[in-house]
Amino acid sequence: MEALELETHRLLLVNPTLVARLSSKDVKYKGYTIKEGTIIISNVWKLHHDEKLWGDPWKFRPERFLDENGQLVSRDHPYRTSWMPFGIGKRSCPGEPFARARYFLFVATLLRNWRFCPSKDQPLRDYDPRHLENFDLEFSIRPKPYLCRIEKREWN
Repeated sequence: MEALELETHRLLLVNPTLVARLSSKDVKYKGYTIKEGTIIISNVWKLHHDEKLWGDPWKFRPERFLDENGQLVSRDHPYRTSWMPFGIGKRSCPGEPFARARYFLFVATLLRNWRFCPSKDQPLRDYDPRHLENFDLEFSIRPKPYLCRIEKREWN
């Protein structure tokens, strides 16, 4: 479940940038000088879709966050240290633990009780995040409504 959540938040961020920050002093970074007072906006979308890091960043592959034994890769693995939809460090979103716990409970409950299948009346839509016509882009990024069939799971 956690690998599913990590990959979901990596592939399609709710907000593609982090909250803007103000440089408190002059900083040299990769040959550039960032002057004190400069507004800095981190582009997490670019980081989460960097082919050099992810290899195939446009494919939904939760297993990328699992090791050869099916366990989550360690927190110091490059995938985990580069995953930051909630920000990072002391300025990260204070609601992250709450949001992630609710995500887990919500998705696990749905998947345990229901099977989600393509609609018989509507063909599957392409939800590649590069095709923005399939998303609402007002305040955040979210898929446009679509039809699916939901079947109750039977457990014996």
